[in-house]
Amino acid sequence: MCMAVEVPRLTVYAVDWADLVTLDLGQYDAPGGKQRLAAQLRDAVHHVGFLYVQGPALRPTHLFLPMYTATLPTSGFRNSR
Repeated sequence: MCMAVEVPRLTVYAVDWADLVTLDLGQYDAPGGKQRLAAQLRDAVHHVGFLYVQGPALRPTHLFLPMYTATLPTSGFRNSR
């Protein structure tokens, strides 16, 4: 199933600065890459609050699918356990 994804517009507000950690998935297969990415992700989530993901095979739809999924209604679903 292919979904149409609308990329959000850039902000129109003046922003002096914002810390932003860039996670480069291209280093995943490099020696120590998984450990570096895990440390960067941990720091971004616990201390910075914002992150940007980039990589050689990453498309915008990969980034917006989790946000779309999070907006789906959950009422009416039963736990299968």
